[in-house]
Amino acid sequence: MEIRRLLIVEDEIELADCLFEYFQGQFDEVYVAHSGPAAIEAFEKGKFSVIVSDYNLPGMDGLELLRFLRAVGDTTPVVWISGRAGKEEFREALKEGVFEFIEKPFQLEKLKEAVESALAFGVNYVKSKR
Repeated sequence: MEIRRLLIVEDEIELADCLFEYFQGQFDEVYVAHSGPAAIEAFEKGKFSVIVSDYNLPGMDGLELLRFLRAVGDTTPVVWISGRAGKEEFREALKEGVFEFIEKPFQLEKLKEAVESALAFGVNYVKSKR
């Protein structure tokens, strides 16, 4: 059985901590990065099952992070969370293959549903590629 790994990319420390605590029992491993470059560093150390990423990040925004992942051939489902991304950014993210967008503020249950859907999609996508 594959290890379920979640990467949370969020620069708001309190929200990142809250998401870490919330998802810790639902994944085998949960990692937090507080910037785009830190997310790339975590990504380079190992594959993730799902990535939850904010749009506004220091060093690199969520769209740049998504483009980086797709440019290196990574197909990890990305759930975007943001209170500041506009329609144009969201359209661009859809073109790059973002799995789902959740606007801040959000209910944790809604994010959990999106993450579970992304996880199921990722597993099915990998199986179909074999």
